[in-house]
Amino acid sequence: MSSLPNRQSKARLSPNLLEELTSCVQSVFHDAAAAADSNLRRGAVEAITQSIKDSVATALAELLRRENAGVPRASSKLPDEAWCLIWQLLPTVDLVTIPQVCQSWRTLASASPGIWRQLSFASWNHHQDCLCTICDEGYDCVLDCRECSGRIEADHMNVTFARALLQRSGTLDLALDLKFEVTPRDASYRFGELDAFIRCLQPHLCRLTSLCVRSLRLPEVGRSLLFGCRQFPALQHLEIAGFNASPSAYNGISDKELEHWTAGLSVVLMPSLKSLKVWPELLDGLDLPTVETLECRFIDSDSLLCALSACPNLRVLRLQITLCPGGGSGPHWDMIDTVCERVSTLEQVSAFNIGPRSVDKILNIVHHPALSAVSLQCHSKAAHTAFQIFADITTPFAMFCHSNADPGIGNAVLTIRDTRGHNREVALSRDSVNLSNLWKHVQLEYLTSIDTDDHTWERLTHSIESFVAPAVRDIIIRISARTTAHGIFIAPPDHDGAPRFPALHLLRLESEAYNATWSLKSAHLYDSLNQLRGSPSSATVVLGQGISVKWDQMTPGSLRVELRCHGRAYTIISTCKDIKCSMCGALLAEIVD
Repeated sequence: MSSLPNRQSKARLSPNLLEELTSCVQSVFHDAAAAADSNLRRGAVEAITQSIKDSVATALAELLRRENAGVPRASSKLPDEAWCLIWQLLPTVDLVTIPQVCQSWRTLASASPGIWRQLSFASWNHHQDCLCTICDEGYDCVLDCRECSGRIEADHMNVTFARALLQRSGTLDLALDLKFEVTPRDASYRFGELDAFIRCLQPHLCRLTSLCVRSLRLPEVGRSLLFGCRQFPALQHLEIAGFNASPSAYNGISDKELEHWTAGLSVVLMPSLKSLKVWPELLDGLDLPTVETLECRFIDSDSLLCALSACPNLRVLRLQITLCPGGGSGPHWDMIDTVCERVSTLEQVSAFNIGPRSVDKILNIVHHPALSAVSLQCHSKAAHTAFQIFADITTPFAMFCHSNADPGIGNAVLTIRDTRGHNREVALSRDSVNLSNLWKHVQLEYLTSIDTDDHTWERLTHSIESFVAPAVRDIIIRISARTTAHGIFIAPPDHDGAPRFPALHLLRLESEAYNATWSLKSAHLYDSLNQLRGSPSSATVVLGQGISVKWDQMTPGSLRVELRCHGRAYTIISTCKDIKCSMCGALLAEIVD
């Protein structure tokens, strides 16, 4: 043992550990030889062999522990403020697991009321498993569940959770997401739980700033919520919709539901309400002078006029329009002139599912005197016509053109800025790159390619190179599973040595894969980044789960990292060369020198 052939491996062992391992192995081999001379049973020899394996495994585990102890992890350098921002984005049901990780997280979570501001009520027991685990196994949880002995009963789950969150949130603003779906068999005690939940919430209504209600039993929920509370002094955002997995989806609403909710809204005081996302029929006869943003489904002209009359100071209008067969939008846009006349303060209009026969109607909105922005989501067949109409209009707009033929194709999004400095964003399908002859009407500064393959990206860049490349500042590329790494790169410099994108400021890579380190290790991409050293440049890798990591290429000796989670960002300073996920240890990004 003292003459190990692998000198390098021997050098990695500490003197004490090497001596202990040598002594142990020599002793075991001595016992094995004695057992063989005495003709002991084979079982004794097997036991000695297993002892050898255990000794070696223990020594190697200790060696690995000592080696890893000195390896710095970028996640351990995150400041407390960064952790709090990440925790605020977690679902409520996951918050209770944070204090169970370690003592430092438990202490930080206890002193951070901002992470406990999101209340949720669900008619299914999505809180049950986590809370019952805490109570059964005796975890020292930040949430005060000591009032529960043993397992928490299912029909008190939301109330128990709400009390704990209300206590931990202190005096900060609250947001409530209420999802209610019951069956006739459990309706009685579920409505009882809802009433108990509302009674628990009533002393804190002065802190409630956002309320989202999604339910298939809207009349009963409205009666319990609106008539039970009566006043929402701090409420700024209200959303009412039929229950659906997507918060932005709307199910139909019956006359009975309309009657209950209209009656409830008419008696509720909401002096601070700024934003509404409801059916327009709910606003019939109401007076909401403080509402500035309205999002509703454009069902018919009468209901829309009712909504506009209820919100005289409306500034932002978002409409969801139902497509007719063949890609049109039916008679809905016939009321656009009336809309523009009724709402003189209108500044922004968004419309979804615009068909080719409705594109020309948008011009009536564009020329509205107070309008500053128009956002459209067009059917793919309307893309060409819509772009031609908007090519020479100075009003900033965003037009999203979807292709319904093949959902797997994806879209290529282009953000365009015209000569007056207005942002223009146009989303075209992959097949629409042939429209490049229309792009000469504007000056392209932001280029985004979503879910494109290598061939499409090559066609896209070459088609715009001659007249827009000098102005491109941002390039955003979403890499799909079928896109190879070598196809996503900035082309080498042209003949005079200047980069193809001399004004490039940000290169952003988005990948569906959880581990996106290959994006930076691509030789073509890295060589291209080196060519941009002369100007302020940065790069971003966006991972699945809504998390992106951004670092500054120009910072010498340190790393400026921007971690963005679901649209919210914060910046940290690190000298590490890699960024690992603190939850699972996966390598999120690796900086290549």
